[in-house]
Amino acid sequence: MNIITESLSTFISATFVFISAFLPKLLAGFLILFIGIIIASLLRDLLKIIFRYFSLEKWLSTAGIAKSTDVSVWSNLLGEMVRWLTIFIFLISAVEAWGIPKVGDVLQ
Repeated sequence: MNIITESLSTFISATFVFISAFLPKLLAGFLILFIGIIIASLLRDLLKIIFRYFSLEKWLSTAGIAKSTDVSVWSNLLGEMVRWLTIFIFLISAVEAWGIPKVGDVLQ
C-alpha cells in the first residue's frame, strides 16, 4: 500500500511541476496570438479605409479598367490576405513561445 501512495504522490507532484512550468508559456503564447489578431484586424480595416479614401473604385471605373463592384471585391480580398498573413506571423511567434520546435519549423 505504501508503494501505491508513494507512486501516486510522485505522479501528482510531477504533474504539478510540469503544469506550473508550462502554464506561463501557454499564457504568453495566447497573449501573443490575441495581440496578433487585434493588430491583423486593425490592419485590414486600415487597408479598407485607404481604399475608400483614395476611391480606387471610382478611378478604375472611370478609366474603364474595372467595374466598381469588382474593385471592392479585390480590396476586401487584399484586406483579408493582409489580415491572415499578420495572424500567421504572430502564430509563428506564439508557437515559439509555447516551445513546439517542430511546428515552428513547419510554419517557417
